[in-house]
Amino acid sequence: MGIRGIWGDLLLAPKLMPDQFGAKGQLVVTTNFAGKCLKVTYVNRSKKPYGQYKIDSVLFQGRSFPIPDDRPIEVTIPRSTLTQVVSPTVEITVNLA
Repeated sequence: MGIRGIWGDLLLAPKLMPDQFGAKGQLVVTTNFAGKCLKVTYVNRSKKPYGQYKIDSVLFQGRSFPIPDDRPIEVTIPRSTLTQVVSPTVEITVNLA
């Protein structure tokens, strides 16, 4: 699902195929990282396959998370950003286009 640690930070690098996004064009993954329960939602409404989509935007706890302007294929969220969240659950939405 493209969710893993790298040097202690969280790396989101989805390599997903169209059929994994379901009827609504999204895939929800729940996992644990840095002492938090992560709920990562990948949104790909156009159901483009891996290699044709880029990360268009990221919402972290409902707020825009900065990503490079060139629309990368992966994004890193610092561990310190995750551990600052008071809630035991962290919600991340990755919009693909």
